[in-house]
Amino acid sequence: MKRSMVTFLKGMLSVIVALLFFVTVSGCQKEEGTMEKAGKKVDEGIGEAKDTMKKADKKIDESIDKAKQAMDAAAEKARDKNK
Repeated sequence: MKRSMVTFLKGMLSVIVALLFFVTVSGCQKEEGTMEKAGKKVDEGIGEAKDTMKKADKKIDESIDKAKQAMDAAAEKARDKNK
């Protein structure tokens, strides 16, 4: 009887230690500091700037295509006048 009680208490001690460890570790969540918040804002700003640059790149490509078409049309018109 004594042996089973000692074995039981040793097992319970292990469980209690494991639970205490788990509670301690899970309770140690660190709040975001100033640098973490600033870093997130910088990341958001970079993402927005990247999106803006992509839109600008697309508009520039469209403008270049329109200018090329206008130049081709003007060149064609000039050739027709010289004939």
